[in-house]
Amino acid sequence: MSTSLPEAVARALARQATVVTANQRSARALQIAYEQEQIRAGRTVWQPPRILNWDAWTNGLWQQLILRGQEDRLLLSSAQERLVWQEILYTDKHLHTLRQPAALAPLAQQAWGLLAAYAGLNRPGPPGAGADTEHFERWAKEFVRRCSRGKWLSAAQLELALAHAADAGKLSYVCAEIMLTGFDRMTPAQQLLCESLRNAGISYTELVLPPPPPAAPGPLEIASQSLVEATTADDEIQASACWAKKFLGQAPTGKIAVILPDVAAQRYRIDRIFRQTFLPAASAAEATAAGLPYEFTLGTSLRNVPLVNVAMTFLQWLKTPLPLETVSSLLLSSYFGNTATDLPARALFDAYDLRNSPLLRPELSLPWVLKRMVAVPALAGLRKQWSAAYALAQQHCGDGQLKTFREWSGLIPRILLAAGWTEFSSLSSTEYQQLEKWHERLRALSQLDFSGTRVTFSAAVEQLEQTVRETLFAPQSHNAPIQIMGVLESSGSVYDAVWFAGVTAESWPMKGNLQPLLSWHLQHSLKMPHSDPAVDTEHAATVTRRICASTPYILFSYCKMLDEVETEPSTLILPFVQASHVQAKDLIAITESQDNNFSLEEFEPVGTVPPVPDRVLSGGTGILKLQSLCPFRAFAEKRLASVGLKSMETGLNAIERGNLIHRVLEDFWKEVKTQEVLLRMDSPTTADTLDQKINHAFAQWTQTAEPWEQAYLNIRKKWLLRLLLQWLAIEKERPTFTVLESEETQKDAQIGPLHIRIRPDRIDNVADGEVILDYKTGLCSLTAWQGQRPDEPQLLLYATQRNPNTLRGIAFAQIRAGGMKLLEQPADANKVDEWRTVLEELAVEFHQGVADVAPKHFPKTCEHCEQQPFCRVAEINLASTEDTSYDNSD
Repeated sequence: MSTSLPEAVARALARQATVVTANQRSARALQIAYEQEQIRAGRTVWQPPRILNWDAWTNGLWQQLILRGQEDRLLLSSAQERLVWQEILYTDKHLHTLRQPAALAPLAQQAWGLLAAYAGLNRPGPPGAGADTEHFERWAKEFVRRCSRGKWLSAAQLELALAHAADAGKLSYVCAEIMLTGFDRMTPAQQLLCESLRNAGISYTELVLPPPPPAAPGPLEIASQSLVEATTADDEIQASACWAKKFLGQAPTGKIAVILPDVAAQRYRIDRIFRQTFLPAASAAEATAAGLPYEFTLGTSLRNVPLVNVAMTFLQWLKTPLPLETVSSLLLSSYFGNTATDLPARALFDAYDLRNSPLLRPELSLPWVLKRMVAVPALAGLRKQWSAAYALAQQHCGDGQLKTFREWSGLIPRILLAAGWTEFSSLSSTEYQQLEKWHERLRALSQLDFSGTRVTFSAAVEQLEQTVRETLFAPQSHNAPIQIMGVLESSGSVYDAVWFAGVTAESWPMKGNLQPLLSWHLQHSLKMPHSDPAVDTEHAATVTRRICASTPYILFSYCKMLDEVETEPSTLILPFVQASHVQAKDLIAITESQDNNFSLEEFEPVGTVPPVPDRVLSGGTGILKLQSLCPFRAFAEKRLASVGLKSMETGLNAIERGNLIHRVLEDFWKEVKTQEVLLRMDSPTTADTLDQKINHAFAQWTQTAEPWEQAYLNIRKKWLLRLLLQWLAIEKERPTFTVLESEETQKDAQIGPLHIRIRPDRIDNVADGEVILDYKTGLCSLTAWQGQRPDEPQLLLYATQRNPNTLRGIAFAQIRAGGMKLLEQPADANKVDEWRTVLEELAVEFHQGVADVAPKHFPKTCEHCEQQPFCRVAEINLASTEDTSYDNSD
């Protein structure tokens, strides 16, 4: 990679000038280039160069003023300033109707920053600008008053304060020359500071870095300044990755930039596609950032970093219950406890305990989970740690205890240490950097004591949450040859080649919103961002020219269809497109054909699938149902135990509601027994009997239900009572019957080579024999019993286990609101023999391990199947295997 230091910068540094860049990335790039120059010169020790980004430079000037005794105001950090705005908003009586008035603090802070940057602090809003503007003006006056009383300075006012210091002759210690580079646009406040420095005798110049000489011809003979057209967003990114890979193949030391206006929004898509392009599929997931030929210059929120995310989430869990999926992520995290020894136990606890517990709400509290963990000895270590953390939190954080931010910043690490956070983790270099950034944020939390405020634990965690969320984290750069960045991050650097992606008319110039707390008239008059389309367009044109001037080789690309809307390339790039258009799919096809010169090795199947053991199998009639729907699914779920994790629903889910119906009707018919008794019962008696059975069925939930949960259960009880009263009205209209069996288990039912456990819902004795009933809460159809692969083989199996001479039929009892009915199918010995033949074929297939990926009705059968990632059915053309006779009426 080219790391030569621009000659103009080298001369400026030799003159003891200070080089100030627009962003940290370009400052770092120049520092690396300077270090390489010293190494090439044979030096082993050298003075660090005066290369700083704008924020570091201005903060350094302010610190010098304080050290020299020329200033005594505290320069507020972003978190400190936000806290001041929050306190102002909390005390504003006009906001008493808002649930969280402090949520407006970031908006107020942003509005104040814009006014300071664009010389608008002394510009009042026009009359009648609106209530929001009037509120902000009142808050701003209070903010000025508090800053004056506390001797604080907003960071947004730093340039103005330094300009005043320069005018007063207080910046005489600043070096005589300042060189600025990478500034596409300077705010009025920045311009004022530069002019004040110039008036004080300090010269400053603006440098535009020249592009390097061409490093390589265009990959695949694509001319510079070509426009690449892509059909989809993925194709556009993949084409850029293929192009970058080819370019590095021709110029291994090249420096490439892939620039996008919305790189943050597409970060995960870009990372996925670039990994697939540069690394084999088998190793792409495990590759570390340092081993990749590309890196992102823009960091991600520290809150999204896994190590910090689990810490913040655990702190939230100490205060309030969390959703099941969030609790699962904590339980399975490698940053808590010793996962090397107890991870399997945690996974089983998550899958078979937490997700199968009778819950009415989808949130789980930490004490509730700790109570459930008692029954799992393998989790004793983790439970001890989490219990200790919870006890420590209760001791110091309960009952609304108030402490200083410094005290909370010391207590939070103690709580996490007690919980075992990172205790057993073997941290990578990147994770150590994340941990250091986390401790830095804790130190920043302690700095919020500047105002003397004492807060609760919840308030302290909320402030920590905000500062962690707004902090960007990027791993230490490994100077990858491909730099993926946004348009602003690209300033101040030069490249051997650039791919400028996403330049549609809709995305470039970038769109933005006006500041809602400032009047449009004021923003427009001060030429703030997004207040005037012409100003935004002019700025974007400047950036486009700068990007084109930073490289001898540039390609533009855009996607022709976004969200099913046809797009056009931005008019800002058209003057720079000098070559013919290129299709992204052609670029991808060419590179893939050149990279995929490998042969496939074929393997013969080894061995056979062993038969199932000769004993009663778990899974019941579900074995035959799955084998009928799809042999592979039956094999995966019933022989390999591959099942999806149960998701949590609010309230009782469909399975739980169905089980309640079964339980209530089981108890009801065990007491009533015959239709004759049912007919003698009057309506109040029937309702009272059902109500008694319903209360018994709901007991597992009502015993521990909280008041609001009890209210929900009462609604569900009334719903179930109305539903079953409607069903009993149908039962009364049937021919005379007596209930012989209700939910009676047959422990060993044999069908073919299989032994399974069955439990028919109900068997009635009618005038001429027996009828087997199966309760269904979903839609039913008689077609479910037809064909060689019946959709619902349960009743057919039950029929084969009864005396064929006394069996007279099978029936679906469809119990659902608006769809009550009894669907009966007559049965005799011949019919039972047909069903037995069908079921025995399915049983033999399962017994022999037949596991073909053959869903009965593709893709309908696969819609709710959890095995699709396993069988990869979407990658197989199954059109020829579809059953065109399938009845889709249900």
